[in-house]
Amino acid sequence: MKKIINHLLVLVLLIGVGAGLGVLARQVWPQNPQPNWVRNADEFRAARAKVEKRLSKNPADLDIKIELADLLYDFYNYNERRLEEPDEMYAEIAAELEKNPAENSNKLVKIQLHRGNIAREHKDYSGSIAAFEKGLEFEPDNADLRYNVAYVFMNDLQKYEEANQWFQKIGDKMATDPHFHYNYGRTLYNLGDYTAAKAELEKTMELDPKNAAVVRGDLYKKVTDALEKATPKAENSEDAPAPASE
Repeated sequence: MKKIINHLLVLVLLIGVGAGLGVLARQVWPQNPQPNWVRNADEFRAARAKVEKRLSKNPADLDIKIELADLLYDFYNYNERRLEEPDEMYAEIAAELEKNPAENSNKLVKIQLHRGNIAREHKDYSGSIAAFEKGLEFEPDNADLRYNVAYVFMNDLQKYEEANQWFQKIGDKMATDPHFHYNYGRTLYNLGDYTAAKAELEKTMELDPKNAAVVRGDLYKKVTDALEKATPKAENSEDAPAPASE
């Protein structure tokens, strides 16, 4: 009986630690406040009904179709994860917009960002990358699209060389974004470039001091520990200076 109680206590402790880590993870760069309908199903249905009523009066209006698709995407992305419906709508809308891509490039980029995120949610990582790269056909220098490709390579595929190449393509376009520096630092850490990783994480903490404690206690500690192990200590080196004579 005593062994069983001890096992249960350990299990409870592990669950508590796991929950705590989850809270810490969510505390890093919390999402911007969302409209009430994103969290409330009744308000979502009311908002959807209003947009669908407008669409019924203007069935060819692509802007209203985009508004409806965005509403579905936002709600399902935060709640039920039923993203097939907005994805189908985005595909139909994109087919129309692509008839005049120069005029509709901004809308097409936004759609491809959403479709890439939907594919990633479904663990279709090659489809996710393809959607982001499709967006780059309309806006080749778009930093958000490049960042998302880099993120999939780094976080989902653990292909750090490819991720590094995409992060480098972003250049200074996301110089003030702590997310960029944090995830670029993660990539460099996994490539073994600890000095560069440390610099990126320090930039993250500089840009987002509110979450510096979380970053410092997590990846930054791993990086500094790795740097310490990689740096030979003077007392163990043949070239260590001789002690000063009295």
